Amino acid sequence: MALQSLSFYTLLAWFTPYAQSQGFSANAAGGLLFCYQIVAIVVNLFGVALLKKSSDQRLLAFVASLAIFIGIAGLLIVPALALWWMLITGIGNGGALLISLSLFGLRTRNHHQAAALSGMAQCVGYITASVGPLVFGVIQRVFHAWQPALVILLLTVVVQMLFAMLAGRNLKI
Repeated sequence: MALQSLSFYTLLAWFTPYAQSQGFSANAAGGLLFCYQIVAIVVNLFGVALLKKSSDQRLLAFVASLAIFIGIAGLLIVPALALWWMLITGIGNGGALLISLSLFGLRTRNHHQAAALSGMAQCVGYITASVGPLVFGVIQRVFHAWQPALVILLLTVVVQMLFAMLAGRNLKI
């Protein structure tokens, strides 16, 4: 939850200035960011059916995290294809959020445990996520380049992929 939110909010905060530095107009950059958010919402709405069919969410969680990785790596390597990278990243972040929120109920034995897990994970998750845009901006300012910040963001997604494989296991806490 924390790492998914970190990548989502960091892209939300910094994609527009990044895209403008890559030659996109402010309107085009905003449009790409809009596409990112819409795709994430659509995946949230329709991904529930896929999630219900699986008792073990490791593959789904890994694929969602991998999509985020591919999208951010694409922005780093071929920024001219930003529309595609943002769509892929939106699919990944939408799926990862859906899985994160669903695991609260899927990994607990009753609603009291689910509420406690949800409260803890969302508290830690959103506090962690709030640091992402700040750190990303500091790294960008220190190096006067977007690449180091994007590489650090990619590394957080690698960690997310590892945690996705652990959290996706069909185990009750």
